[in-house]
Amino acid sequence: MRKQPNKALASIAHHEAGHAIMCWKERVRVDRITIIPNEIAEGSVRHANVLTGIDLEYDNSPRAQRRIEALVRVCLAGPIAQRAFYPRGYRHQHGQNDHIQAVTLLSKMTGSIEEQEAYLHLLSTQTNQYITGREGSALVSGVAAALLDRREISRRSINPLIRQVMQEAVMGKN
Repeated sequence: MRKQPNKALASIAHHEAGHAIMCWKERVRVDRITIIPNEIAEGSVRHANVLTGIDLEYDNSPRAQRRIEALVRVCLAGPIAQRAFYPRGYRHQHGQNDHIQAVTLLSKMTGSIEEQEAYLHLLSTQTNQYITGREGSALVSGVAAALLDRREISRRSINPLIRQVMQEAVMGKN
């Protein structure tokens, strides 16, 4: 019989899985997902830098805007997935760094705090709808379960894992 993971570790796994699934949805290559703690975090997702070649101070092109929006959704997805998994255990500080990153990115393309807050609200709503919806929720749960088993998932393993979880979700609907 397999030992049940503690709620805190499962919560971290859902947080990191949320980031990874939003990377996948936004077509941002994931290099590694881990729930092995280090000196600064309980877990992490390392992904490609989609802002390479974009000067955030001067580039206000649609391409730059789409990439910033994608990264903001990635930042927001971890805390949203964690809160959806364990609402009573979620604390504001769990997503504080993610929120700071999201606001910092949005500040590069907004003209006022009011615009920034409205934009953040829109992207947060879109992210929440996906992560807590049928597909997103199934994918987050599947990747979180794999993380709890393996502790770390490499770039080579993430796409096959997501395809497997998608198939299982489709089979479960029938």
